[in-house]
Amino acid sequence: MSGRHRRAVLVSLGTAAATALAGCNSGSNSGSDQPESGTASKETHTAQNGSGVIADTEVKTTQITDNLGNETEATVLRVSVTDTAIDAITLRNSAGSEIARNQLGTGTATQFRLKNRAADTYDILAVKNGSIIDKRSKTFEREVSVDDLILTHESGLNGGEGGYGGVRTTITNTGDLPVKTDIYRVYGDVPSPVDRDSGLADGGHPFDPIIQPGESRIVANTQEEFVGDSDALTCSGEQRTGKIDLITDSGQETTISFEYSLSGKQNNVFGGDICSKATIHSWTVNDE
Repeated sequence: MSGRHRRAVLVSLGTAAATALAGCNSGSNSGSDQPESGTASKETHTAQNGSGVIADTEVKTTQITDNLGNETEATVLRVSVTDTAIDAITLRNSAGSEIARNQLGTGTATQFRLKNRAADTYDILAVKNGSIIDKRSKTFEREVSVDDLILTHESGLNGGEGGYGGVRTTITNTGDLPVKTDIYRVYGDVPSPVDRDSGLADGGHPFDPIIQPGESRIVANTQEEFVGDSDALTCSGEQRTGKIDLITDSGQETTISFEYSLSGKQNNVFGGDICSKATIHSWTVNDE
C-alpha cells in the first residue's frame, strides 16, 4: 500500500479538568487516595529535589483489585520511598493544586491510578510534619499513533463467495496515560456511511475501549461500511475517498482520509451485497 503516513496524534486535556484519582498502596495499611482537587497545597518546602526520600517513580501497567474485589488491569504511578516515617505522598498539578494524597502506613511504596488523569506536568511530593521534604516532577501525555488500515473480509451466504465489508484501523497508545476510544465512524464516498457511534469492535469481538500505554488495538465499527443495497452498490474499480473519525473520551478527534476502490463480483452477504475485491490505495492522518 503506497502513500501511507504514520503520525502521532497528541491527545491534550485541560490541566484544570483533572478528576480525582482512585489509588491504592503497595505494602501499606492505608491505601486510598484522598483527593483535594482544586485546593492549593499548604505544605512548606524545606528540602531541595534529590534529598533521597523519594527513591523511585515508575509508570507501569499492573493488576489491581477494585472496590468490588475484582481483578482489573490498570496503569499506575508507583512511588517508592526510603523514609517510612513520612506522612504522605501527594500529587500537585501545574496549577499548584493538590489533586491526590496517599498515606503510606507501614509500607515503603504507594501507587496512584492514572486512568482519569489529565495530561500535565505533576509534582510528586513527600510530606512530613506539614513540610515538603522531597520532590520529583513528571510529565504525562496522551499520545496515539495510527499504524495501519486493514480491510475486513466477510463470508458469503450459504457458503458462497464473500468479499470486503469494511475497514479497520490499527492504533497504538504511545503516551504515558490510558486512552479511552469512544467513537469510530467511517463516512464519505462509501456504500454505507457511519455518521454516528454504532459501537466499537476489536477483530469482531466486543471492544474494551481502554488502551493502556504501549498497547496496540485494531479498532472497527460494528456496522460494515462497504456492505450496501444491490441497486446502490457498484464494483467498478473506480477510486473513491473515505474518511474515518476516531474520537476519545477527552474530545480529541483524529481524522484519517483514505483512497480506496471496490471491484470484482457483487456477492450476497448477511445484511446486503458486497464486492469480492477491494484495495486501499493510500491513507493519511489529518492533524486537527
